[in-house]
Amino acid sequence: MKVQNAFENSYVSSLSSVTGRSQSLARYYHLYGDASMINKFPEIYRSISREEIREIAEKHLNTNQRLIMEYLPETNKE
Repeated sequence: MKVQNAFENSYVSSLSSVTGRSQSLARYYHLYGDASMINKFPEIYRSISREEIREIAEKHLNTNQRLIMEYLPETNKE
């Protein structure tokens, strides 16, 4: 799966620096109370199937429940 490989590559790359590792450790400790999640996260991610993603998308990405915004820059008042 292309997306899965791209994610894993990005994840591993983010851990290649001291800053990246420290940010990940802090994130997992803060979110899950367990810094060792840094080692478990890729396995958890790989365990998610396409069908599960499709089900969640159908449940939460409903076209009747969306907001469309248009951003218009301020006009110059001079």
